[in-house]
Amino acid sequence: MPDKRDIRFFPVFIGATIAILLEEIAILVDEIVIGSISTDEAFASVNLIEPYIYFEVFIGYLISVAAAAFIVRAHGAGDHKKMGDLFSQTLIVCGICGIILTSIYTLFTPDLVRLVADDPAVYDGALDYFNAMRFDPLVDLFDTFLFTYVLYRGGYVQYYVAGVSRVGINALLSWQLGLQMGLFGVGLASVISIMVELLIICTFLFTKKTRDQVQMAPELPGSTGDSKGRFSGKCTCYIYGFV
Repeated sequence: MPDKRDIRFFPVFIGATIAILLEEIAILVDEIVIGSISTDEAFASVNLIEPYIYFEVFIGYLISVAAAAFIVRAHGAGDHKKMGDLFSQTLIVCGICGIILTSIYTLFTPDLVRLVADDPAVYDGALDYFNAMRFDPLVDLFDTFLFTYVLYRGGYVQYYVAGVSRVGINALLSWQLGLQMGLFGVGLASVISIMVELLIICTFLFTKKTRDQVQMAPELPGSTGDSKGRFSGKCTCYIYGFV
């Protein structure tokens, strides 16, 4: 039977609401820092890059909401093995999507920046900021999903500590790196703060007493095995999230 203590509406609702507020505060911090240490053109440059950042956020929430729906369904059925499989598969999807987005952003950086910041007055600033933020999908997609998962599983302490730490570290580093490196430093501070938040969230995965073993068995062609020349290769990973 599923552990009903893990299913709490109000803590999840309040946590999700606070997460949205912290997300907006983090964006506001960047804008305040840029407005304080840079010109109006630099402030406009950062806002012109926002569509790419929000597209990445959209992909992250799309993955997280879909995965959460399946995980909650498996949890309700008491199928912890399936929960582990879904958790592992979602991490793989986050990694693949993060690599794809970062690759696209890296390969087409000048063209993507020119698409939204064609004016020479803002192009250089937008390019500097985007050169840092193009690596954001590598960590932000994991962060979005694990934020959702940890909140659902009851990791409220890690959840709130991670969110507050992100805002504080982002504010501090944005100011320091922004003064030294300009808009690239502000973007780099955002990426670093998300990395720190992700590390704090991941500590929840190591607080459970039970470790579940999740197995995936793809069919690999051209190897000895059954009559079709295939065998089931098992890749084993250990997930600390399920009891």
